Amino acid sequence: MKSIYKYYLIFGASLLTLSACKKNFLDRQPNVTQSSAPIPGSKIWTDKALALGVLSSFYAQLPSHSFGGKSGMNVTDDALSGGSSTGDNTFATYSNQIGFDNQWNQYYTRIRNINLALFNLTTITGGDVLPSDRKLFIAELRYMRAEIYFDFVKQVGGVPIITELQVYDFSGDPTYLQKARNTEAEVYDFINSEVDAIAADLIPNNASKSRINQYGALALKSRAMLYAGSIAQFNTALTPTVSLAGGEVGIPSSKAVDYYQKSFAASQAILNSGVYSLYESNPNLGENFFDMYSKKSGNPEVIWARDYLIPGSGHNFSYDNIARSIREDNLSSSATSPSLNLVEAFEYTNRPAGSSGELLGTGNGTVASQANWIFYAKQQDIFANKDARLYGNIAYPGELMKGASLDIQAGIYTWDGTKYVSSTGALGSTHTDGGRLTGLGGPQPNVNEVSPTGFYLRKLIDPVIGSSNRGVTNTLWWVRYRLGETYLNAAEAAFQLDVLGAPGTTGGKTKAAEYLSRLRQRAGFPANSITAANITLPILQNERRVELCFEDHRLWDIKRWRIAHTIFNGSKTTPSANVYALFGYRISRPGHPDHNKFVYDKFIAPRNTNARNWLLQNYYAYIDQSVRDNNPKIKLNPFQQ
Repeated sequence: MKSIYKYYLIFGASLLTLSACKKNFLDRQPNVTQSSAPIPGSKIWTDKALALGVLSSFYAQLPSHSFGGKSGMNVTDDALSGGSSTGDNTFATYSNQIGFDNQWNQYYTRIRNINLALFNLTTITGGDVLPSDRKLFIAELRYMRAEIYFDFVKQVGGVPIITELQVYDFSGDPTYLQKARNTEAEVYDFINSEVDAIAADLIPNNASKSRINQYGALALKSRAMLYAGSIAQFNTALTPTVSLAGGEVGIPSSKAVDYYQKSFAASQAILNSGVYSLYESNPNLGENFFDMYSKKSGNPEVIWARDYLIPGSGHNFSYDNIARSIREDNLSSSATSPSLNLVEAFEYTNRPAGSSGELLGTGNGTVASQANWIFYAKQQDIFANKDARLYGNIAYPGELMKGASLDIQAGIYTWDGTKYVSSTGALGSTHTDGGRLTGLGGPQPNVNEVSPTGFYLRKLIDPVIGSSNRGVTNTLWWVRYRLGETYLNAAEAAFQLDVLGAPGTTGGKTKAAEYLSRLRQRAGFPANSITAANITLPILQNERRVELCFEDHRLWDIKRWRIAHTIFNGSKTTPSANVYALFGYRISRPGHPDHNKFVYDKFIAPRNTNARNWLLQNYYAYIDQSVRDNNPKIKLNPFQQ
């Protein structure tokens, strides 16, 4: 049996894809050749080049819900799929929840591979893998295992915690390998204890942004403990039926303060370290926010990211999501269309915090609503005085992207003597007055690869010219942790500790307001725009939405706050349950002062007119019956019983 542990890595040599350089090894050309036969563990863990190759393969397998994986961006009210004319799922089916990547077997395969690697690292010695190398590799592997458990628990709830190899003895009786689910709280406690145990051992990586370092581990703790605190605080209060008697789902409210304190302490350790700072290199605040995510060299905000510089490891996100009017390939798609709901979540910088971000002067397509129009001289004027993060995240009409104008116009309105009448044409068409009829980027209601909402993505699109062409893989990184989130985590934890009256946390709202104001100031708001007197939970929640949009947070946030079922209540009369669009039109009225001005109509996005309906069972992913068939000790989630 020992030979199984010692000599073979069951995941095979195909995982050996990256180089052995000491620093930033994820950024270099691979020098490990592929073989069809397994490489003996005695060779791998005594050869630093091979060991680093295996380690890097584990990094590449960490769960991802955007680049290379399922994304939560199209399943909230933040965006619609623009890639096809079919409607999006409305959450009403329990066993097919879009956005939840519940891959039970894949997760445990990854965990088993890590456990095997940890066993080998502690039992095989020699070669050019020094004791200091082993200590660092072990810490990285334990971190990655904790990261996988975090991704698992936030979807499913409590799962069996397995930290040692399980080896079948071929006796015909596998019951000794079957383990019951740990409680949801125990999984979060495990993540916390793992970070505490390994953070100091990761210090040698502190100069790297592609290998996990001490502060990346603290960032995981900051985020995971915040999630646990939220579930403890809100589940019993808001969704008491979403629980299991054994604690596999649900966390006792008595644990909320402890989790928030742990999150706050981890956030403070990062913020007070002086190692990271907010990205503020570009005086144009909108461009600065886009640069914050896309610029790699000298970026002081990014704590840890998955990079894609190695040949063959890139992604095609820009090809799939480039704005239609500036696409560089005639077959590239525009798969993600940000919603008007999200656009209006960005506040006006000249209004008090918490004020409505609703755009001014829109109609709804009816003649009566034309009285509400504001006639804008330029398309982008409707977005004037908006939070600069809007520009950094979303491609909207009239602005530039990749050096080209975003040609986004639904059609024209002409005057018939008593009212304005709308007309539309083919993409890129011209009206008889010589002006644009319909933009190259639409929007159009039901045309594939054209936005049905009036908006396209800016964030996550590779700014390199030609990056949306076929066969061109993008190297824009996927930022897993950055300082902006740390500020938000610290603010929320401090706020909730104050609300809960935790001992020694007086002034938590003041601290929370300070952190939020710091982020808002970068986006163009006045200093101290939020104070202890006006800070509220909805303000804090909205700040997370706009600061972190499209970074794979929104879906998990509305789950842990237990507000998803109120946002998506299935009602056509609830604005948040419906995805809205904004269609802009040019006024064609030669000789009139409003000629060539622009007006906007707002309505439910035409590609999916169903109100989104979040069921209570959607708070935890469906566990397939096959999992229970293989292990009868696994309890199914609430409402599956």
